[in-house]
Amino acid sequence: MTAEVAVFNSYGIALAADSAVTTSLGDSEKIYNNADKLFQLSKVNPVAIMIYNNASINGSPWELLIKAFKSEKGNLDLPTVHSYAVEFFKFIVEKKSIITEHHTSKFIRGFFRQVISSFLYEFQQVELVNFIVTAQRNPTPSECHSLMLMKVKLLVSECDGFDFYNEFSEDDISFSIDNNYFLSKEVCLEYIPHDENPTSPVPDELIIEFNKLFSIKLCKDTNNQSFTGIVFAGYGTEEYYPYLEDYKVYGVYNNKLMISKNVIDNKGHTSGIKPFAQDDEVNTFMEGCSKGLAYHMKNTILNNLQVLKGNIAHLISTTNNSITEGDVHNAFDAVSANYMNDCVTSIDSYIKENHVHKVLSILGVLAKPDLGYMAESLVNLTAFKRKISNDSDTVGGPIDVAILSKGDGFIWLKRKHYFNKDLNYTFHNRQSK
Repeated sequence: MTAEVAVFNSYGIALAADSAVTTSLGDSEKIYNNADKLFQLSKVNPVAIMIYNNASINGSPWELLIKAFKSEKGNLDLPTVHSYAVEFFKFIVEKKSIITEHHTSKFIRGFFRQVISSFLYEFQQVELVNFIVTAQRNPTPSECHSLMLMKVKLLVSECDGFDFYNEFSEDDISFSIDNNYFLSKEVCLEYIPHDENPTSPVPDELIIEFNKLFSIKLCKDTNNQSFTGIVFAGYGTEEYYPYLEDYKVYGVYNNKLMISKNVIDNKGHTSGIKPFAQDDEVNTFMEGCSKGLAYHMKNTILNNLQVLKGNIAHLISTTNNSITEGDVHNAFDAVSANYMNDCVTSIDSYIKENHVHKVLSILGVLAKPDLGYMAESLVNLTAFKRKISNDSDTVGGPIDVAILSKGDGFIWLKRKHYFNKDLNYTFHNRQSK
């Protein structure tokens, strides 16, 4: 996992990223503190890119793609940060020598396996348990297939409500259905319990429905948790205040990027703190309490109101036969709804006035070095909390810090190297060109 922070005001924007990367090895995990997550994207304008969550796309490292873009397209002079994002994503799709057909084939197979694994986990927890409880026996393979078929059809119909990735359409779903049937069949035979029939161990109808589900999830944003967060920050030629954009990228398929954009309220001339990935400690710093605590307070008030309603209704109905508990419930609900809204509004207003606004008011006048110090400190805060709690140390290692401003450009405040800088002067000569 990762902790990354952007801190900005009208003077500039500071970016900080930790170095921890988590590698899954079967049922175990290893954490290394040597990953690069913050990069300079342009040689002309102060534009940076940060990555979080997955470190690769279709099996190709993001670091390789970013450095290749800087090498080949770094001299582009573009008007906005958004135009750099568009150009970078176009480069990713077109760079077949990095994201090869072999990479994409492995990605699609892995994607299908991920979908069916998630499906079978839910199937075993719900449908299979319900069948065993009802029938008092394990289902036969044929009965399993029938239950699966109903569930897959339901999931396919539910996907109608999801949006397509940018530039994807029904044509891409049809393309995947036509081209991935045999791959879907292989994956189904690999994961689904077989029937005794050797010629057709898994019904073709079930394979066809799974193929539809796989294809839909390839083309639609169905809340897949396997993604890379991409943050673009800085200034285009025509921008005089810092700008931020945040995307989720899931992969490349059919010469298109599986991508969705997160909305960031960044007007350029305002001040703000934007955390990415593990954001709980930054939110606690900004709001004076964790989001979990705020939710617990609001939920406790609501639950206590329900208990109070029941007690009052019981007391009144037992002392006055002309009033039923239902009458009291209706009257109480009519009053308590406004009361609950007032409580929530009061809590939110207190948090904003006494914590958020105070931080932002000071943030607006911070000098560029202080922006960098603040960004680094917030990442350090998250790392420190992980270290002293029973959570895994998924945030840690050296923290890279960069400051971008219209006048000074891209400035590294802190940057780690895996080599001795004094022994590698040729590296710095190449970077200066």
